Amino acid sequence: METQVKTSKDGTASAVVRVVPSELLGFGRKARLWQRSTPFAYHIEFNGVGDMVRLATEGASRSDLYSFDFFSDPVWIGREFKTFAEIVKATDTVWTHGVDRVEEMSRELEREELPKPTVIKRRRVWDEAAGDEIDFDRYRAADPYFRDTTRTRTNGPRVITIIIQLGQNAWMDSDALFWRGALAITLARIVEDAGYRTEIIAFTAGEGTTTNPNVGNVLSSVRLKEAGDTLDLPSLVNVTSGWFFRTVTFASWTVPGEVLSFGLGSMVEATPEMVEFLAPGARPWVVSGVYDKETSLKLARELLATLVTL
Repeated sequence: METQVKTSKDGTASAVVRVVPSELLGFGRKARLWQRSTPFAYHIEFNGVGDMVRLATEGASRSDLYSFDFFSDPVWIGREFKTFAEIVKATDTVWTHGVDRVEEMSRELEREELPKPTVIKRRRVWDEAAGDEIDFDRYRAADPYFRDTTRTRTNGPRVITIIIQLGQNAWMDSDALFWRGALAITLARIVEDAGYRTEIIAFTAGEGTTTNPNVGNVLSSVRLKEAGDTLDLPSLVNVTSGWFFRTVTFASWTVPGEVLSFGLGSMVEATPEMVEFLAPGARPWVVSGVYDKETSLKLARELLATLVTL
């Protein structure tokens, strides 16, 4: 596996670029009329959203690699911009409309009957025989007066890895792309309230993204949240939005230095091989293939049910 580190001109941002056999990632399984899979794929792994944005900014200025018009169709993109500098500023600014929309979607999901994960938070319990502390008021009242903490034992993981597949092909409405972010945020909140920790990775996958007949497929990924981090809602809303995907993410595919193809290729739904490549051995929750409330609910119920102890 050939590996390079690509760095921004000012040295402040970097990404790891690997050349991987497409077969190892599950590319090329579906015959397509307009885009063909290639023998190899690039995996672009960004160190963080900031690095992704800085490298994408350089890519957007490379007319020799990329000639997409970011500004001609704000409805399709999902937001109106006049310059790429405005896009860059927006990535680090609270988008009130987007936050409100995702909160609304999240509430719609949480109002439904969803499985409740087994709570593994440490909880205070009272005992008559032993404990770490004594409450003398309870002792005088003849109540159990030893206080201790306990945690429900489970065989499942304490850290839940959530992988979000960003974007979709051109026919997908920008607002529909929001459901993936809303679902991931809802899942993270529910399981963290139950005492689990979450880490979140976002990725895209496309066939025929570059014009290179050998290495035309692209898998890109960026870690959005470490297990010990708090949930940064405004940041997650920005990165999982349609406008981020159709501006920053598009431009970030120039990082390997290849000329991007007309139409930027065809998006491919997550394969088991991609998931294992991005989170080896983690048995992650994959948020992919959802575009509305019904498909989001179905996936939420399937995933949350795995944390219910009968």
